[in-house]
Amino acid sequence: MSSRLLPFSHAGKVAFITGGARGIGFEIARVLAFDGADVVLFDLLDTVGDSAAAIAREHGAKTLGIQGSVTDEAAVVRAMAEAAEKLGYVSILVNNAAITTNVDRVVNMSVDRFRRDVEINLIGAFTCAKHVLPGMLAAEWGRIINISSGAAELGSFGQSGYSASKSGMLGLTRSLALEYARKQITCNAVMPGLIDAPAADAIRGDMRERIAALIPSRRLGTPQEVAYTVSFLASERASYVNGESIFVSSGQELFVF
Repeated sequence: MSSRLLPFSHAGKVAFITGGARGIGFEIARVLAFDGADVVLFDLLDTVGDSAAAIAREHGAKTLGIQGSVTDEAAVVRAMAEAAEKLGYVSILVNNAAITTNVDRVVNMSVDRFRRDVEINLIGAFTCAKHVLPGMLAAEWGRIINISSGAAELGSFGQSGYSASKSGMLGLTRSLALEYARKQITCNAVMPGLIDAPAADAIRGDMRERIAALIPSRRLGTPQEVAYTVSFLASERASYVNGESIFVSSGQELFVF
């Protein structure tokens, strides 16, 4: 006899998205809410409450917008506690918060600037995972999705801190996948290519055109296309997908004539 088919719905789940006030993070929160989840947006920007309210109006989901930094462990702990109190335990964590503006060659980059990339992009993800896990372990179910980057494997000229921190996320992803799989908790990484989002605004127009010419589809991706992949990984249907690093890039990393 065939097994029961799983519906695609996040009903009854609470998702916590870092860097959720705009760009890819906002679209991830929006898609997860559309697919049935209640969502918590955690962001340094003071517009995070407005972003959460916009999603609530659009989809009728319960939402929270909490201002804070992933580099502040106490703020992360408070945000997780507030989420649990108001919405229920966080069963889906999306580590999306990142800094992309530190651009310079290694010889010109200060150690402090490099360290800042690591603190936000990598240690911030570790901190959020550490403090979401107790609830997931108690429930024996959870999904952690780390938003890495194609730069994690390909490198990025002038962005050694960004590339190194995003590469570190892949190691964190695999370790979490190994440690908690027996508790029905999975961890996967999504590796976007060049996405038409605020993080790409700093790229000069001529450089964007040159990069787009190396993408098989000859266009930048959309935040929504990243969000759809995240929503699948957050679902019951992705129960046997664990420790993976998934490009969402239209094949940008492939050799293109």
